[in-house]
Amino acid sequence: MKCFQNPILHLSDTDFKCIKEIANCFKDYEADNYLKLAAILNILCRSQAPKDAKQPADEHWRNKASEIIEYTEHNYTSIQHVSDISNALNTSEGYVYSVFQEHYKVSPKKYVTELKLHHICHLLEYSSKSIKELSDLAGFHCYEHFLRTFKKNMGCTPTEYRKNWEQTASRG
Repeated sequence: MKCFQNPILHLSDTDFKCIKEIANCFKDYEADNYLKLAAILNILCRSQAPKDAKQPADEHWRNKASEIIEYTEHNYTSIQHVSDISNALNTSEGYVYSVFQEHYKVSPKKYVTELKLHHICHLLEYSSKSIKELSDLAGFHCYEHFLRTFKKNMGCTPTEYRKNWEQTASRG
């Protein structure tokens, strides 16, 4: 159709169902809508993979890979170990690792940590709750580990991050 600048997307039934479920949750907890939108965009980007991209030959394994990614994106606050993903989806830890390497070039643990950190940054920006409360909400069960992880990945402490955000927002 000439009215579209880009080709129309072709989504699998699984991806379409997942996007529909995410969209239905937009009003439930509005503070994390950016994460829901990121999950939708991720699904759409996956569906736009180049035709020559390496794809598993078996449809079952493509669906399983999508299921692993979707499960992780929806449940990252409760995931502590790769076994949490593999047990929930009845697959091997090795396969979970290979899915994340193929799709994101990182380990499942790093991916989950990045999701948690993005979530906590958003909470630091838009919530007045204590940093300890926010670390719990984002799925960090050890506060000291959270502080070390945040500083290592973000280059500052959560308190400094919040203060810098408030200063930036007030100049705004």
